This record gives sequence, C-alpha cells and structure tokens, in this order.
Amino acid sequence: MDSHWASVADDLQDAGIKVVGYISTAYAGRDGGEIKNEIDRYYDWYDLDGVFLDEVSPSAHGYYEDIGGYAESPDGNQKVILNPGAPVPESYGDIADIIVVYENFGIPSSVESNGIEEGKLAALPHGLEPSEGEFKQLTDSVGYLYVSPGWLNVAPSVEEQADWAD
Repeated sequence: MDSHWASVADDLQDAGIKVVGYISTAYAGRDGGEIKNEIDRYYDWYDLDGVFLDEVSPSAHGYYEDIGGYAESPDGNQKVILNPGAPVPESYGDIADIIVVYENFGIPSSVESNGIEEGKLAALPHGLEPSEGEFKQLTDSVGYLYVSPGWLNVAPSVEEQADWAD
C-alpha cells in the first residue's frame, strides 16, 4: 500500500468522487485468481468504489462474469467498468455497471450498443476536441463520456526528445 495514494483516494471520496482501481485483463489472458487477488488488494489498501477492467475481450463472457461478480462482492455496491474499447455482445450488459464501447482517436460517427442500455455505455475519444454538435451526439448515445484534448496525444518530435536527453 502507498499511504500517499490512500490519502488521495480518501480525499476524492470525501469530495463525493467515486474512485476505482485499474486492472489489465490482457484480453482474458491473465489468470482470474490473480485478478481477484489484485481486486482484494485494491479494496483492502484503498477501500475503493470499484474496478476498471481494461483490455477486455469481447469473446470471454464467462471469464468477465466471474471477475465482475467477484469485484462487486465486498459490499455489493462496488462498481465494475469494462473497457473493451469496442462493442461487445448484449450479454456483457449484465456484467458491468459501465462498458466502454469506444476508445480511439477521433470522434465516432456512431456508437454501437448491441442492445445494451445507453446509460451503461461509455466513450473515450481522444486526440480531438469535439464540436458542440459532436459532443451532443455522443452524449445522446452514451451515459459516460471522457474526451481528452488533442494536446494529450501529441508525441514529442525527435528534436524535442534529443533536447530532453541533453
């Protein structure tokens, strides 16, 4: 446990912000027991509000159903966020509270729900700031939206990297 991050998590929760722990599933390639141990550590160390399961495979329903159910179990109120970054089968709608169905550069022209209620869907477009119309279209399609400004995705030039090395 890192006492600094425990304090940060406490401060955020005191301000009414939900705090979740990040866990890569390596597209269902990681051992489920290992992930459950990581979930336990997050809850024990930081008393978090849930987990963000990243690198989610759209073809491993049973794997995520098991892990998602476990992640909700400490008191039944923990949130589970799945991030496949693309549409998943409708059955995934029962596994998680939030499902990221778009994570990519640019603003999507549409978001595919596959029958999952829009209030559970999330989009993480990056690299461009949406126009007012694009923002409205996205917020009408998903319940959660995080847009990063273009400057977050600008890689330093070779010259800038050389300057940093000096």
